[in-house]
Amino acid sequence: MTTAKMALPKGDYYVVVTEQHSSFPTNGCEYAIKADYTVDSHWETESNNDNRVPTVIKVNEQYKGVHTVYEDQDWYKFTTTKDGKFSVTLSIDDATNVDAIGWGWNLAIYDSEFNEIKRYSSIDRATTTVELPFAKGTYYLKVEMQSTSFPCLDCVYGIKVNYKTPARWESEYNDENKYAEVINVNEVWNGSTYHTEDTDWYKVKTTKAGYFQVEFTVPFEVDSEKISWGWDVTIYDKNFNEIKEMSGVKSKVRTIILPYGKDTFYIKIEPQHSSFAPLDCDYSFQVINKAASNYESENNDIKKKADTLTLGKTYNGVTNHSEDEDWYKFKVAKNGAVKLELKKHSSASADDISWGWSYVIYDKNNNEVAEVSNIKSKGATTINLKKGTYYVQVETQHSSFAPTECRYTISTKFTQAPSATKITSIKSKAKKVTLKWKKSANATGYYVYRCESKNGEYKKIATVKGAKKTNYTDKKSLKKGKKYYYKIVAYKTVAKVTANANAGNIKFVKVK
Repeated sequence: MTTAKMALPKGDYYVVVTEQHSSFPTNGCEYAIKADYTVDSHWETESNNDNRVPTVIKVNEQYKGVHTVYEDQDWYKFTTTKDGKFSVTLSIDDATNVDAIGWGWNLAIYDSEFNEIKRYSSIDRATTTVELPFAKGTYYLKVEMQSTSFPCLDCVYGIKVNYKTPARWESEYNDENKYAEVINVNEVWNGSTYHTEDTDWYKVKTTKAGYFQVEFTVPFEVDSEKISWGWDVTIYDKNFNEIKEMSGVKSKVRTIILPYGKDTFYIKIEPQHSSFAPLDCDYSFQVINKAASNYESENNDIKKKADTLTLGKTYNGVTNHSEDEDWYKFKVAKNGAVKLELKKHSSASADDISWGWSYVIYDKNNNEVAEVSNIKSKGATTINLKKGTYYVQVETQHSSFAPTECRYTISTKFTQAPSATKITSIKSKAKKVTLKWKKSANATGYYVYRCESKNGEYKKIATVKGAKKTNYTDKKSLKKGKKYYYKIVAYKTVAKVTANANAGNIKFVKVK
């Protein structure tokens, strides 16, 4: 008979041979005994049945162990020197009788504080755990029999820690925002949900002023049935205010464009439901950051954080949530006309727009200048403004019917007002009034206004097109002997935007 192999440290040992039963003695029987000893640094070293005296092993090297008594536990300790991924393979030695394995072994993996990371039960064949993405450090393994009633006594097993350092993998524990994994924009990062309540936090700094999006992907080799209810992906600003959430993600998805400036953001990835978690499923994601000078920059939800609009340019905005407000400001250097147009982006469907947007223009003293409401496709207004700074407030028409996650464009056109003109001659003859005025610089035409009293309400009676024509004869419903007051307003039109000059002098005449 040959005993099972035992792994022992160097030292003195004793072998005691006794009769099995005194009633059945072995008187006069000789026996031979021999202790075979082989030096092997890749065996467990008893007594390693306590986490205080584990067998120290190296990663990526094969070791062997055996349970020689029912209560035997084998503890192992290994250290990783870099952040990476490891799995553990428990195999059956070639010399082991598979019929003697019984219910097999249990394998548990612990961190340096002996918090259980992962557990596998009833291992009766070669098994490799999932890959666990953990930070560099010290870890422990415990191997024990699943059942003393169905033991794997004297069965030699193999154990190996498979360790690698792939780029751009999360490193546990990143389950709180203060331990967030620091990642870079425009790089694909990977993670894994290794238990039902595993939460992975990431921290990223955008390097380009413009916008970013988060794209989440499930690798094709992941079993779709294991994904179950999938993941929740939530984006926060540096103060942990929620920006966006994607819920129940099971396949490739990308957030809307998030127009934020260069700043720090956090991403939290967790199971949609702990009872239906994508256990042991890998995922990939990246933060796509692109430079753009024609986007709003959140948080521009109050007047003092208004984004600057350059006249003549088009900008993009996004309604992130139902009560999202976007503030803008623009400066008018000289008196003129501004056309402001808000238009739905081609990426937004009519159904998603719902009740659409509205916008209000204010002067620097918060006086309302203009308002346009119920914009579902486009809405524009043209107003003559004096030199100064103006503000635009864009908001949803109704928070319950908001164009959430819909993009829009906002554009401005400006035409500088021409110089004011002056009436130089006014004459009446045969129920007609002939007016002449001074040519205005840069004007493309003139409006003629008339009133029956100097301070009354003047009505436009004619439009004189062309900069060179500076006279007009009024024949409209004039009454003999009655006084009529006139004024001329020069205008300039560029790209269908018309700016009016200040009204010139007022002249009157009695109709003959």
